[in-house]
Amino acid sequence: MRAPEIIGANLGVNAADTSMTDVPHVGDPGNTFSSTFTELTASSDYDACGALLYVRADPGNAGNSVNQLKLYAGASGSETEFLHVIGPANLFETGLQLHVPIPIPAGTRITAKSASFGGFRSTECSLKLIRGSVGDGMHVSRGTIVGLNAGAMIDVDAGATANTKGAWTLIETSTPRDAKGFTLLVTQDLSDGSGCRYLVDLAVGPAFSEVIIFPDAFLLGVGSLPRSSSHGPVWTPIPAGSRLSARAACSVTTATSRVPLVAAILWE
Repeated sequence: MRAPEIIGANLGVNAADTSMTDVPHVGDPGNTFSSTFTELTASSDYDACGALLYVRADPGNAGNSVNQLKLYAGASGSETEFLHVIGPANLFETGLQLHVPIPIPAGTRITAKSASFGGFRSTECSLKLIRGSVGDGMHVSRGTIVGLNAGAMIDVDAGATANTKGAWTLIETSTPRDAKGFTLLVTQDLSDGSGCRYLVDLAVGPAFSEVIIFPDAFLLGVGSLPRSSSHGPVWTPIPAGSRLSARAACSVTTATSRVPLVAAILWE
């Protein structure tokens, strides 16, 4: 059996190290995607039923900055966006792995663009294509991020009582399209200076009538080195026009530590 193909490794295209490709964000304002595409592969060499995406903020640029990444398929001049994700933050962040349940045909040219909340900070990524039948399991055609506020993830304050869920925080007023499922993303507060633990609920529905669709997403914070976690894909359908909200509990009550950052990828 052939091993999965990794694209974004040792391509010689803005290579940051031996395992990931640098997608530069240079010359553009913060939260604005770069105008140029970074090629991850000119032509994938087999049909893939999905992929694993590895993403992290470029450790060569200091400071806390939540990064975004978009992936495109198509020839030069005809690139079509098929995935928008938000990545982990912090200079020493170990990275984030996401399962992407989008079939990718053989011969596909894949490119990327990035943006950073702080501006001018590149994103590193690699994409591992998974072999298999496109008829196996759930598959989608696009991943769309929700839960962005001026390019940053949404702050969800856990409140002043330790280990107790706080109030609901709006993540998305109205989802843009029908979604077959979602992946929940949780990042430790970027200004956090102490180790802590989070539990995050994701809900759908109007204010005061929220229905939890994913309970107790766990994240272990590690001192001043913010960490991120992904939970999914979860194949709970979310109709277009849905209101999404989140709430959190934290093991500490410090105002700068008890506020995880939350977003979600809708698989459409």
